[in-house]
Amino acid sequence: MGTRRLSKVVTTVGVLALIFASCGGSSSSSSDSGASKVTSASGDTNPVDDVADNDLNGTMTVALDAEPGSLDPAGDSLSLANGSVYDGIFETLMQGDYVKAPTPWLAKTVTESADRLYWTLVLQEGVVFHDGTPFDAAAVKFNLERQRVSPYNGSGLTNITAVDIVDPMSVKITLAVAWTAFPNVLTGINGVMVSPASAADPEKVKRNPVGTGPYKFVEWIPSDRISLARNDAYWGENKAQLATLTYKFITDETARLTALIAGDLDAMTTIVDASVQEADSKGFQTSVPPVSGYGLIHLNNKKPGLDDDRVRRALEMSIDREALADAFDYFGYDTESGTPISMTSRWYSAPATPNKFDPEGAKALLADYGKPVKFTIELLQGSQSTVDALAAIVEYWKQVGIEAKVKMVPDLATYVVSVITGAYEAVAWLAGEGSDPDGSLFAILHTGGPSNYSLYSNPEMDAALDEGRSAPDEATRMAAYAKAQDLFRSQVPFLVLTHGQMRILATKNVTGLTQAAFFPSRTAGIKAK
Repeated sequence: MGTRRLSKVVTTVGVLALIFASCGGSSSSSSDSGASKVTSASGDTNPVDDVADNDLNGTMTVALDAEPGSLDPAGDSLSLANGSVYDGIFETLMQGDYVKAPTPWLAKTVTESADRLYWTLVLQEGVVFHDGTPFDAAAVKFNLERQRVSPYNGSGLTNITAVDIVDPMSVKITLAVAWTAFPNVLTGINGVMVSPASAADPEKVKRNPVGTGPYKFVEWIPSDRISLARNDAYWGENKAQLATLTYKFITDETARLTALIAGDLDAMTTIVDASVQEADSKGFQTSVPPVSGYGLIHLNNKKPGLDDDRVRRALEMSIDREALADAFDYFGYDTESGTPISMTSRWYSAPATPNKFDPEGAKALLADYGKPVKFTIELLQGSQSTVDALAAIVEYWKQVGIEAKVKMVPDLATYVVSVITGAYEAVAWLAGEGSDPDGSLFAILHTGGPSNYSLYSNPEMDAALDEGRSAPDEATRMAAYAKAQDLFRSQVPFLVLTHGQMRILATKNVTGLTQAAFFPSRTAGIKAK
């Protein structure tokens, strides 16, 4: 295949399994009688620099690549769009990003018991939801119990056996087994706090989110926009830097970039590096945060052919990654990891023998399998460039005798439902990489994991991930996750294409573009004219 003829675009498309992250804050760690304690130095978590020149009556319009299916954190939140919208409305019990360890946020202190079987959360005082409902222990219990039965997120909390109110501002969470990375869980979607009053109506909460953040929800015009307004009663020190913030849904990459360049937008999100390069050449701001996720192709391990690791290994071996990296210009992307853990992570373990491009080896594996391999790969409709990129991978498979057909899916809701119900054969997807492997590897590779959409199950993998979850010392956890990465490379539950991140493009008038995983609505502002 003549890869030089291909457009220079990023090959990964899909949606992100949300790991809710926020920047800033400070913390300290201490121990007490064998217990572990994390405490915050301040209730404010998102300091904003250089705000004096901002227009506090300003407005901002940001274009997203998709429309959320729901704004209920216990519902369908599996999209990049959700992360950006949630950032201003909601807050989590703990805060964290893809590099730093978690620190308390709506929780004031988080303490592990000496026997390591429960955690006690002492909550920030004086916090009120947008609808006037107090944030207290009852609200935390309500949210955690609600997430435990969520069809989207509940499997991520199966280790919790009880959530008990200690006093009005304290909660005790009991575990089945020790959970070293439990604070990381509270930085994610399961740590998001919504008003219990707003969630009383399961349908209303999908389209009328009520949190504790610096912005309040105003309206959602289907197929058009979501609008937010400053929360003047915000509990933190740093208030919203805008009077109003609007998110426009522009799914086509070219249309989104054209609107920004024409002055119809203040900012936009993208995962396509070609858009970053064009915006940069025209004098726009470009923010490229650290690696925060990866592009993949989920392979349904329950489907004939894809249920055999010989076939899955052949799919991996038949892709010429060096040629793709050259043709598609993976700027800022790690293409050599071969696992959900990027080479930029301290948890990364290098393989003894790296996977390599070996079409003859792939053919031998397929011959040993002895049956035709034919499947459909689904792709969310967006820019033509992503269609062309996936076609390049499909062509590699064709050359070794694998027949794959691309099916375009027009809307995000259908796309997500297909994946979480297992009603697909293969699908292009994006997933988050957390600061701790428990939040990423366990979720996507453990039997019954909340993001195990490939339906992969292996006792050795489960044992490694269980040890990584419960071991108290980092050396043991490192060894367990090294084992998990070795198993991944040998069994290829799904295909990891690249490691990368969402990028933010903005006009010169936009301030506060922190290197967050989503559009940083908490810090973004507009310069006063």
